[in-house]
Amino acid sequence: VYTLTTNNVYILNPEGNYFQTLAKDFSEKFPTLRLPEILERFSFPKKIGEHFFNIGSQPIVDVVTWLLERDLLIQIHTYVHLMIPRTESLNPEDDEPALPSSPEINNTMREFEEIFPLTPRPIRRYEKRYIENLGDNSKEFKLLCRLCPYFRGRHHIEEIIFRENIGRDEIG
Repeated sequence: VYTLTTNNVYILNPEGNYFQTLAKDFSEKFPTLRLPEILERFSFPKKIGEHFFNIGSQPIVDVVTWLLERDLLIQIHTYVHLMIPRTESLNPEDDEPALPSSPEINNTMREFEEIFPLTPRPIRRYEKRYIENLGDNSKEFKLLCRLCPYFRGRHHIEEIIFRENIGRDEIG
């Protein structure tokens, strides 16, 4: 479960079920709000912070939590995929991970990736060269280098923040 923040984006769960009992439960919990009106607000992806001033006197966190607990909302995640241009003159070893390696280590890494597919993957040698050419040794550049293994389209921003123990403000 990810922390509710003003940057989280939610939308109605297309498989969510709306029953009369939920409307009754909702009105008991939030007597000044109507469930159909709240669900309508989430019919398009929107940051939770955009709902703060439109929800009335009830804290939005309580409403969103209630909706999430009943699978009426889902969170939209942002995934990052690093796209480094490949040059025509790639050597076969350029496609190998940019780590000290041997055939045994490479085979072990491949087996590990098959068992744990969401493990961050090391960047390739050609990617490392490309990124190093951009480098300015700034704090942001060092963070980019640190996070590159996550930029394979398999990890969303919230997961990266959690795994690397960094703040959302550091990512931007």
